[in-house]
Amino acid sequence: MLICFFDTQGIVHREFVLRGQIVNQEFYLGVLKRLRERVRRTRPELWRSGEWLIHHDNAHAHTALQIRQF
Repeated sequence: MLICFFDTQGIVHREFVLRGQIVNQEFYLGVLKRLRERVRRTRPELWRSGEWLIHHDNAHAHTALQIRQF
């Protein structure tokens, strides 16, 4: 499986999920932390403005309280 984040300029961050890996809130939180770092490095104008959003589906790992708070 591929987890991919992109904007109008192209792919910002992507991760392949190994076969058998469960995508739960702990795993997804790690993905979001790596995404945050990637945005800081590759889209500094967005990072400085703080005006960027993530839109994702309603999978359980995406809607967990820990993820929404992050």
